[in-house]
Amino acid sequence: DMFLRLNGPELLRITGLARSASSSKAELDKRHDRLVEFVREWSEMFEGGAKGTGLTTPVMLRQSHRDASEAEGTIRRSGIRILFKQTNTGAAYKSKDEERAFEREGPPQAKTTAGAAAVQTKRKATKEGGVEILVEETID
Repeated sequence: DMFLRLNGPELLRITGLARSASSSKAELDKRHDRLVEFVREWSEMFEGGAKGTGLTTPVMLRQSHRDASEAEGTIRRSGIRILFKQTNTGAAYKSKDEERAFEREGPPQAKTTAGAAAVQTKRKATKEGGVEILVEETID
């Protein structure tokens, strides 16, 4: 099944676009390139605050690093990754009651050992997730 190849859930797949085009390889290449350019330009509207798009989480744009693979049934593949930036929501969210309890406890006691300070500064940023949009030319 085509869905088993994915890393994560697939949101949408549109197939059969090549059948609606003329059979010319040059025409198919042209459509593919235009679609790749459209996806790139479309994704840029989400960068830098994304006012008016409905997206409330700040994002970073990255090129997809997934190359075409005959094993996956693709001849050409290009795309964009929309990665969510870390915010003070999600796992870091605290309810009002949790915030009040934290304020009552006061600041955490400072540790005097260098090892404890090193552990606190080495906390790894958690991944927030994202979406990868791919334009592929498939074998079939």
